[in-house]
Amino acid sequence: MQNLFNKIIETDNKKLQIIIHVLNAIGILISIFVMIYAWKKGILKDIDKFQNFMNQFGKSAAFIFILFQIMQVIIPIIPGGITCLGGVILFGARMGFLYNYVSICIGSIIVFFIGRKYGTPLIVAIFGEKAYNKYIKILTKNNRFDNVFAALIFFPIAPDDMLCYIAGTTKMTFKKYLWIIILGKPSSIALYSLGLEVLFKKLILRI
Repeated sequence: MQNLFNKIIETDNKKLQIIIHVLNAIGILISIFVMIYAWKKGILKDIDKFQNFMNQFGKSAAFIFILFQIMQVIIPIIPGGITCLGGVILFGARMGFLYNYVSICIGSIIVFFIGRKYGTPLIVAIFGEKAYNKYIKILTKNNRFDNVFAALIFFPIAPDDMLCYIAGTTKMTFKKYLWIIILGKPSSIALYSLGLEVLFKKLILRI
């Protein structure tokens, strides 16, 4: 079954890449339209009004956001920075960080096992051969994959989703991978969450 899946992936690489790119574009457009709608309704111009708007959804809003973030890690339709910003805007810096952290960690765990099961063909199909070759070269330089992987996860300078997929194709143990994710993700997520909240508030105050 796995060999058959790999052959299908290899055969339809370009088609799958096109689908991913189209979904990515659609996701970004939807995000833009939602932001424009919220802006026209005045929700983004008044933090109190925005929080009141979100309160009407109750606890389901957080649950839906967490599920969306998990899926976003598995199928990166929208850039991670945008979704992290969404968490901060929706729930504030502290809870936004918590929801981002929990959902991204869960998604990263799932991605590791997907990468382990289906291997390189799926990674190339999702992210493209050029991107894969670039980062696999960086990760495997001097046979220091684990150390380089941990550093790239700690500092938000690389596509974490693809790195997690790649980790699943290596000999790295799940235990080591899990510790790297648990300890490495907070720094990058906090940087996004806190930094983007400051930027968002500055933009609001200027209006």
